[in-house]
Parts: sequence; structure tokens; C-alpha cells
Amino acid sequence: MPNLLAWQAATDWKTSPISLPANIEGFEMIAGPAPDPSWTGSPMVAYLGPSGERRIWYDGVMCQQMGSYASMFVLLHEIAHHTLLHTAQPIVPTLLLSAAQQSMGREAQADNVACREAVRFFPLEAPEVLDAIYKYWAAAQGSGGSSHPSDAQRAVNVYQQWQSYLSTARCDILVHNDPLTPRDAIVKLLGVLQVNPVLVDPLIHQAELTGSLRLNYDGNGYFYGQVINFIRAVITDARQNGYPLMIDFAMR
Repeated sequence: MPNLLAWQAATDWKTSPISLPANIEGFEMIAGPAPDPSWTGSPMVAYLGPSGERRIWYDGVMCQQMGSYASMFVLLHEIAHHTLLHTAQPIVPTLLLSAAQQSMGREAQADNVACREAVRFFPLEAPEVLDAIYKYWAAAQGSGGSSHPSDAQRAVNVYQQWQSYLSTARCDILVHNDPLTPRDAIVKLLGVLQVNPVLVDPLIHQAELTGSLRLNYDGNGYFYGQVINFIRAVITDARQNGYPLMIDFAMR
């Protein structure tokens, strides 16, 4: 996946439309006029090329107007359409579900996957990504037509999914050591995390040998919502005090 912060930093949002790499994780990114006129007004659309190439067309100007965080969610949404094989399986109406109902179901499914992938790929930035798309949809108030849920519905669904991740998603805190990192910094961190003092020396030894240590001492890990602000605070403190201690977390 593209680096979210690098993407944001590389684009001058005030003077030029967003420009994406030609290929992102095997997906061809296509800019310019929409290959299908019916796509006009959409920021991105996932589709297959003539030889089955997995492509995502995007409107650079509209992405610029949405902003990098909201655009990243839309990119994850379109990638989800490919990975869920929506682009390879045409919708066929049935007695139970109309084409419109199936299309709306697929869109909701892709939104759910995009929420999950935002947390998985960009755990520290996911709050900004999901907040941005929520605010965009809440303000846009589009009807969605016959193929998409309304913007209001999508905003509510993203909000509910986000709240669910905050309270249920588990993660392990990872501390990446550096040969120059003062031992006192790790001792302080372990103290803040209330790690059993008996385990401190073995953990420090592990960090010195492997360059990192996994903090999952309670058997269950940490909940995403409980740890994200703490992680940000520790990283900020480490930078301000000049010790190269990097912390992140792995979703489970």
C-alpha cells in the first residue's frame, strides 16, 4: 500500500490535483477523462481492463477537493471491490434481490473492508482517514442513486464500524529498539505500561538481542481505542527528548 503520509506530503493540495503512482500494489491507476461517461461525478471507480487488468480510474481534481485522507478511504474502497471480486462478477438480478439491492450490498461491503484496511495499513492515521470520509459524506448528503447507499447512510455505517474497532480490535504494542536508545527510556516506558518489574530485565535483554520486543504480557493484548493516543504521546515524547525509540502496534 502507498505510504499515506508520503502521499499527503507529496501533493500541493492548494495548487494542483492529486497525482497517484501508475501502479499501487498491482492495481493500475488511471487518470484523465472517465473511460465511461457514467462515472463522471465519482472520485474513483474500480474496473477491469480489456485483458483483465485490475484498474482504478480516479478524478484527480475531485480527489484534491476531498482531501488526502478521504481520498485514501475511497482508494481502499475501490481496492476492496477488486479483492472481493465485485469487478469480475457482473450483477445478475434474482427473484430475491434486484440489481440495485445487490449493488448497494456490494458498496456497503466495500466500505466495511475499507474501514478494516485503514486500521490495518495505517493504524496511527486511521482516525483521520475515517473522520475525513465521515465528515465528507455527512456534508455532501448525496442520494447515492440506485447503485449506492445515500451519503448519510454511509457516514453512519463508517461511524458505527469505527466505534466497533475502537472497542473490540486488539493489537500488540511493538517497541523497536535502537543501539543508541538509552536503557532508561525503555525502563520508563515499561513502567508507564505497568509491566511486572520481574519481566523488565528479560524484556530489555530481548530488545537488545532482536532490536524489538512485543508487549502482550496480559495474554490479551491491548484494545485499539485504549492504545492509540498513548502510542502517539510516547512517540512525540521520544522525539522531543531526542531518543530514537519507535513504537507501533500490530493488529490482531
